[in-house]
Amino acid sequence: MSTGIYNSSAVDNYILEQSRREQEITRTRSIENYIKEAPYVLMVWGGRLLAVALLIMCIGWAISNALSFDRNTSNITKTMSGMSHSAGENNESDSDQVIDIDELLKEGEARDTDSGFSEFNNNQEVTSAEDVVRDYYIFDTIHFEGDVIDSVTVGRVYEDPSSPSISQYCYVDVPQINGIKSSFHFININIDVRTETPITDEAARALGVSKSELLQAKSHCTI
Repeated sequence: MSTGIYNSSAVDNYILEQSRREQEITRTRSIENYIKEAPYVLMVWGGRLLAVALLIMCIGWAISNALSFDRNTSNITKTMSGMSHSAGENNESDSDQVIDIDELLKEGEARDTDSGFSEFNNNQEVTSAEDVVRDYYIFDTIHFEGDVIDSVTVGRVYEDPSSPSISQYCYVDVPQINGIKSSFHFININIDVRTETPITDEAARALGVSKSELLQAKSHCTI
């Protein structure tokens, strides 16, 4: 029986060469796929970065609004003018507001008594009828439909409810950007002396309202 010896090196070399070719093909395809997928990967990361940036902007905007709200609140607390006219803002006709000084004094005395300051109120220099001046005020709020001005106010001062007025005036309150209202008096009458404030372009610009609107508002003064 004879045994043959075969040389398989050629077959081994062929298989090794085929394996190397497959590895090269696989590497080339991987590079091509990476190049194709690169833009999509960049878009995904770009979207994530954009979302983070928007989140940071929203947080900053919320903090800024919170700080500005505190500043606006402090400005609103300073707005005191025009409070006596709020009751007549929705009325088409004139509305009267009477301030009873006697009633206010009585309420003040009651509050001071409850607070333990009755001895101070009993001081003759403070509570003596000879030293107290009681005036009565009536405000007529006239509705006005302007671009800035919404009402005209006519005020009258009386020494007592049955006496004729000793002083009259007509004015408007013009709201400003800072939340505080600026008053412009058209007419003042004090002991039959009538004084009218000139309506100029400079005054209109300072108030932030047109001169024509001021003139129209003045025409609603009833004094």
